[in-house]
Amino acid sequence: EFEKGFKRIIGDTLSYFDIAPKGDKGGTEVIVQQEQFFHVYTLGLLAILGDDYIIKLNKESGEDRYDILLRPHDNTKYGIVIEIKTINAGDVDIDNRAALVNKAISEAKNQIEKNKYYKELIDNKIEKVIKLPIVFIGKEPYITKS
Repeated sequence: EFEKGFKRIIGDTLSYFDIAPKGDKGGTEVIVQQEQFFHVYTLGLLAILGDDYIIKLNKESGEDRYDILLRPHDNTKYGIVIEIKTINAGDVDIDNRAALVNKAISEAKNQIEKNKYYKELIDNKIEKVIKLPIVFIGKEPYITKS
């Protein structure tokens, strides 16, 4: 349900021109800028949950910094760690889309686990944790949870 709603909101509100490369920047710099854009954009969409969650962006937890963390005020609710990845749309064609998305989702899941981004949740007695990779190709999000 989250993926369906998230895709609808992105489709209704975001323009490709919001994330298109500017000037003559290319390569890794464009990917980093797009990832930062999606961090902030997703954070803005999640702000409505502020009554139920403490929402954080790029804070240290475990061995590194997570992208977005939602820590519930009610410790019986789910805590959520979000790791965002972007894939350059120019690197994608119909034949390799699924493989690239699956690889990026796997990398995001492994990053959450390896770096223990959920440690802040555990330290705050949150026992139920959703680890949520979100991968963007252009403005199209692909989502899975674990």
